[in-house]
Amino acid sequence: MNYPNYSTNPLYSPVPLWAFIIGAIGAFVLIFSFLYGLIKVIQTKDTSPMSLTMWIITTTGALCLTIFFALGIGLSNGQSLSFILMFCFESISLTLATIVMIIKIKNIIKAKQNNISEKEYCKLLYEKLLAKKNNRSE
Repeated sequence: MNYPNYSTNPLYSPVPLWAFIIGAIGAFVLIFSFLYGLIKVIQTKDTSPMSLTMWIITTTGALCLTIFFALGIGLSNGQSLSFILMFCFESISLTLATIVMIIKIKNIIKAKQNNISEKEYCKLLYEKLLAKKNNRSE
């Protein structure tokens, strides 16, 4: 199979620095937002305000972008720093989004097992967490 010559074909030329900077800023913002959301979920145990559909779509998009950047690395024979860095950023975003989605799914399943709403289940989890903190501080 013939692959394009990345060094001479302008369609596959390296990404301009300004475009890479914009992409890197976007990746940092995404990572920060996922990390912020994950920290809040871990602190409060509350996933009820979040839409499961949104997290499934977000995780699917992050997975597709991770695959895209991995393919870009392969097709450029590992010569594209842009693809390598964006693959790293997107892998982090994918991991964080997946963790939040898994916690959300677990809360939904456990709430159904207890025949209560997800909001009620999350409230019980948070109350247990607060009780634990209060017991440690006394």
